[in-house]
Amino acid sequence: MIAGPMSGPAERSELDAVVTHGRSGAVLRIRVKPRSRTRGVLGLVGSELSVGVGAAPEGGRATAEALATVAGWLGVPGSHLTLASGAASRSKRVAVAGVTPSELRRRVAARIPPNRR
Repeated sequence: MIAGPMSGPAERSELDAVVTHGRSGAVLRIRVKPRSRTRGVLGLVGSELSVGVGAAPEGGRATAEALATVAGWLGVPGSHLTLASGAASRSKRVAVAGVTPSELRRRVAARIPPNRR
């Protein structure tokens, strides 16, 4: 038996918390950073995907920018993303249509560099 930490299961459990199964398919947990100097998907923070946006958190502008950013990052049309919860919160749950939870986990894992997990 080999002793020591294994990176595979730990990374898998992190992604299991970020991507869950919702009523209509895959659900992605994101944390929006409004007025961020660094824009785009920043990496995993806890059990959420951190997304930096330039918009202020007023009138849903930061949420709209975050959804557009995530859609482009995942390579899915913006119309496939729907806000499931968190309209007034920085932590949000986003339903992703047309993608299974396992496929979404694979896409997220492929796009996040190991140093940002």
